[in-house]
Amino acid sequence: MQFGPHPATHLFHIEKSTVYADRPDGVKMAEFLLLDNTNVLLVEAKSSSPRPGNLADFPVFLTEIREKMTNALALFVGIRLGRHTPAAQAEVPSNLATLNLSTANFRFVLVIRGHKDEWLPPLQEALNLELRGLAGAFSISAPFLAVINDDMARRKKLIA
Repeated sequence: MQFGPHPATHLFHIEKSTVYADRPDGVKMAEFLLLDNTNVLLVEAKSSSPRPGNLADFPVFLTEIREKMTNALALFVGIRLGRHTPAAQAEVPSNLATLNLSTANFRFVLVIRGHKDEWLPPLQEALNLELRGLAGAFSISAPFLAVINDDMARRKKLIA
């Protein structure tokens, strides 16, 4: 999937940032953050997902997505709080660097390529449960999650 085009001042490729590259191996990270009006979208893209009935793989998948979203939000806030180097702070695009974090709305977005519409609700429900602790800790109001496929992402202009 080709994301964008998005204004460079609104898009932070956190997974490609040097501050992330300097983290210990094994730290999972979402793809990017996108400022959309007053919403900061934390976006993760997957080429597939296991079925909710797959008792071996489905819980692992949910945990992985939660870890990626948690790490992306924590790293972004950490950078904004000045907990990282000035070089890391300089990587954050201007509109995200000046955003008032106390009033910003954060939203988690999972895009799954080729996923059928009818497969989305059970995944959204399970991931809502998985992310509710993170949403509560940051006082992120509902709806805080969107699980969409590439067709929906195209309609929302997330992908070309």
